Amino acid sequence: MHHDEPRGLHGPPGAAWKSGRQGGVYRSQRVKVDFLPKIQLETIVTDEELEAALDAIQEAARTGAIGDGKIWVTDVHQVIRVRTGETGPTAIR
Repeated sequence: MHHDEPRGLHGPPGAAWKSGRQGGVYRSQRVKVDFLPKIQLETIVTDEELEAALDAIQEAARTGAIGDGKIWVTDVHQVIRVRTGETGPTAIR
C-alpha cells in the first residue's frame, strides 16, 4: 500500500516481509516468482466505516498482478482501550 492512512482510516502499523514461493500454473501459463514482498495490514473499523475501508485498501493494494492478496472481514465482539477503559466504537478511534 502506498498510503499510511488511506482516506482518513487509521489503525496499527502493518507488518512487511518477503517470503515463500508463489508460482505454479495460472491461466494455462507457467508462473514462478520467488520471494515476493508481502504486507499484513490489520485494522478495526466501525460497521459504518467498513465499505470505505474495503474500497481504500483495494484501491491502494491492487496492481492487477498475481499475489495482490486477499481481504478477510471478521466480526470483533468487543474492543477495550486498556488505558482509559473505553469500550466499543469509542475505543476504536
